[in-house]
Amino acid sequence: ATRRPSSRHGASWQIDGCAHAWGSAYTMAKGRHARARCAPSAEAKEAAKEAAKEIAAAEAEDNDGALHVLVQRGITPRQRHLVRDLGLLLPRARFGGKMPRSTSLEALQDACFASEGGMRALFIPATFEDEMRLWLVRLPHGPSVQFQVLNVHTNAECNFEHTLRRVRQPCLVSFDALFDETPHLRLIRELLRSAFSTSPGCAPSAPPGQEGGHLVECGFQTVVSFHYRDERVWMRAYDVVLGEDGTGCEELHERGPRLVLTPQRILASVLDGAPLWEGAGLRR
Repeated sequence: ATRRPSSRHGASWQIDGCAHAWGSAYTMAKGRHARARCAPSAEAKEAAKEAAKEIAAAEAEDNDGALHVLVQRGITPRQRHLVRDLGLLLPRARFGGKMPRSTSLEALQDACFASEGGMRALFIPATFEDEMRLWLVRLPHGPSVQFQVLNVHTNAECNFEHTLRRVRQPCLVSFDALFDETPHLRLIRELLRSAFSTSPGCAPSAPPGQEGGHLVECGFQTVVSFHYRDERVWMRAYDVVLGEDGTGCEELHERGPRLVLTPQRILASVLDGAPLWEGAGLRR
């Protein structure tokens, strides 16, 4: 068992992937609900598995659609800078107008559907700085995944050399092997790939020992890397640096931004629907 930092609701322990909390009646009740959410049903696992397959099949047929980006009024300046930095990193992002904070769920769903030719949407609601949320939505029927955004470092804070260049197609998205372990991680992988990748039409994987040449031959200029550690998704972005003769990948230069995504829940529809998976630390 490992102890987590104390919070305003009391201290907590992490045991076998479930959150155990104490300190008040409210916190203890919340801990019981968290333990119940640790084990998704067999039906939810199967639904998540099928949704991941459907997204992968749809992307193979048509991955040219836009990514509709929506934000609510009232986001903090740092969150606004992060949205701008993600816009530099998302080649097919199309920014919509800011949504009022009092916008209903139906209006948000209509705004997602208003994207012309888009099969995917990214939504950032207005929250406090330490409670930033990010939704990835698959259109027109879902599913949707909600993340808590942590450890944000904007391009200005990173101050890397390559942060100002806007990413052009193509962009290679890399995932570690842990995303194959469970149905909900496979679904999260497909939603992230759908949002970030712009494959030029060649195989996304390279033979062992030939990764650098594969990047250049396929025309990839940017690599976005996702790693799953400590129940969080760690995101980094890199620019491909060519060799002196203009061929081969000499090295990768990090470009920013940096952030950590904590998966909180996956819903079957667009920002709504039956839960396919819920994390132990979900705060309602």
